[in-house]
Amino acid sequence: MRTALLVLLCALSACASLNTARPLDPGLHEVGATLGGGMTYLGSAPIPLPNVMVEARSGVARPLGRPLEVSYGLNLTALPFGILQTQVGAAWLLAHQKGGVPAVSMAHKIWFATNAFGANYKTDRSLEGWGNWQVEFDVSWKVKEQLVYLGLAQYTDFAHPSLTLTPALGATFDTDPQRPGGFRLQLESRWYGVTQSKQLDTVRWVGGPRGAFGVSLGVSYVLGKAR
Repeated sequence: MRTALLVLLCALSACASLNTARPLDPGLHEVGATLGGGMTYLGSAPIPLPNVMVEARSGVARPLGRPLEVSYGLNLTALPFGILQTQVGAAWLLAHQKGGVPAVSMAHKIWFATNAFGANYKTDRSLEGWGNWQVEFDVSWKVKEQLVYLGLAQYTDFAHPSLTLTPALGATFDTDPQRPGGFRLQLESRWYGVTQSKQLDTVRWVGGPRGAFGVSLGVSYVLGKAR
């Protein structure tokens, strides 16, 4: 049971989330969900892990004239397995976009999972926990309220730290660019742990000899008024 749980935690750690390429201004809030993550094989067909994350982001301040936000989320897919996985984080815009020169942002997220609220069918009641610190830098370009971004993240397992660099490419589409707020769609791909060789025979990740390729789709709604 211990080994199975650790494998599942590792799989669930490759969660997708709402991007932090452009932190929200104070007064704005975003709520949404993302579906996807690292890709594995079902038979011979590659499929993304069916991770569903529900999240919220809120702009809280503008230190040095650049927006700072906080975020928080819950993994719905993990709950039926008796695992509670959450994340909290913050992101700050380091530099505004100037023409073709991209904006730059930095984000920190803490991911935590535990079976302390495990499902009743488990025969092994031993407690397990897992924590991960995500640090990410993104560069982004916005054209007519449509956003394209490139990112590089490091996911550090608190118990077994190692270099797990993860490049990302994504886009956010504003469905009503003529007014602030409204629905947004996010498409993203990540190469999780591109610096790590594959070591698990029980999970067949999509990709080359290192890391795991992943894709995700997000839907969100932005509300409030920037101040």
